Amino acid sequence: MPAVSITQQKLFGLAVCYKKGECKKEDVSDEVIKLADSMTLKKLEDFAKTKHEGLPDKVKENLIMRFKQFCDKIDN
Repeated sequence: MPAVSITQQKLFGLAVCYKKGECKKEDVSDEVIKLADSMTLKKLEDFAKTKHEGLPDKVKENLIMRFKQFCDKIDN
């Protein structure tokens, strides 16, 4: 599954870094830690590998909310 924005792709990249132990806990936000703990490394890497080309820098908040709900359905 691809990331929907450059910002989201970078967030997932940080979560991958943290999950692999390449980043210290104090170097990342609580959001990154929660994301890393809630998904498998494979799923995080799928989002992090999204190409930047054609992605917006950010998406509107309602799109993010719908995306999170979609991810929750996949994980459950």
